[in-house]
Amino acid sequence: MHASALLVAQQLIDKHFVIWNGAHPEQQIATFSEVYTDDFFVADYADVATGYQNVAALISRVQREH
Repeated sequence: MHASALLVAQQLIDKHFVIWNGAHPEQQIATFSEVYTDDFFVADYADVATGYQNVAALISRVQREH
């Protein structure tokens, strides 16, 4: 893999972790478009969430539960 591709991949991974570890849904939503398409979805044991608002709510729930 080319070095610039590795850099881009690492930047996406870093942003992903910032989103998932963040405590503020509004910051998560503002960053989603830098990493995900607007129709992305996340599924866990309790729910499937599609779109920025719903995924931010799912992340908040998961953070509260763990």
